[in-house]
Amino acid sequence: MKRFPTAYVATAIAVAIGLGVVAFIFYSLPDKDAPQELRKMASMPSTLDFSTTQPSYLKKFIVSVTSSLDPIAINTMHGWEILVKTPEGAPVDNAKISAIGGMPVHQHGLPTAPRVTKNLGDGRYRLEGVKFNMAGWWELKIKIDTGSDQDTATFNLILR
Repeated sequence: MKRFPTAYVATAIAVAIGLGVVAFIFYSLPDKDAPQELRKMASMPSTLDFSTTQPSYLKKFIVSVTSSLDPIAINTMHGWEILVKTPEGAPVDNAKISAIGGMPVHQHGLPTAPRVTKNLGDGRYRLEGVKFNMAGWWELKIKIDTGSDQDTATFNLILR
């Protein structure tokens, strides 16, 4: 039985791995006809809304967010004020508010676990423990639960 030299085997393995990586990258990139959610993972959509006040996804609330930092600094822990109102403009008090976030292009979340630390009254809530660790497009998702209604609002940020 004849043996192949180790260098040949190592080269064959390296080539196979390289071709596998190239194929994975090529077939992982979504094309222009791919669903929006899949395209969103590959690049930032050109139609993003950067407003700090907007209706929640199901239109149950009007939500506003304001950072304690202006401009928002990278790698700095900071807080936000969240204002929640009904579509008619009445403040939503005593709701359960939570926040998550991340970078859709990089497919990772925030490096911290922000939480609402205080109900400030008049539909205002204090969110603390927010930190963005790099420049780019971030999403901050605010979840609202009043017990009878639940909804989410997503805010887009570009950090430089």
